[in-house]
Amino acid sequence: MAHSRQGPDIVANIRYVSFSDVRSVSEHERNRSPDGASAIDPKRSHLNRVLLGPATQQDALEALWASGVKRPAAQAETPFVQMVLSASPSFFRAPGQGPGQWDDKSLEEWREATLTWLLDEYGSDLVHASIHLDEDTPHIHALIVPTYEKAARKPGKMKRGET
Repeated sequence: MAHSRQGPDIVANIRYVSFSDVRSVSEHERNRSPDGASAIDPKRSHLNRVLLGPATQQDALEALWASGVKRPAAQAETPFVQMVLSASPSFFRAPGQGPGQWDDKSLEEWREATLTWLLDEYGSDLVHASIHLDEDTPHIHALIVPTYEKAARKPGKMKRGET
């Protein structure tokens, strides 16, 4: 640990993304073959599981739109938030364990705490979460779709540019 705080060092990648980025991660979730950017072990891909929502991030968006939530405006180039959350590799491993190995108790405690935090922080805007255990270090992919309720326009109040 690089500090005096108890617990794992948190590793997070958070980025605003477009529809095509969501499709790309969905392909990564469907097609678990080594791609050079990640150390995927196809023999362990059966250990991956969806924690919340449908099978992929793209499926989660389609289900959201089907439920009646409006799609983002065309001008919104990156309307979604993708996260990859993990902890320091040493947090997951018992002494003597290496890449692709973990202590089941540490993994389960981290998975539960991370999913609870995501739900507390983002509520129904969290539409997909999946855990990947077929790479060197366990991690969770999450998709957040910020939704906003528009207030009704006040009668008699003109829109900007309206005459």
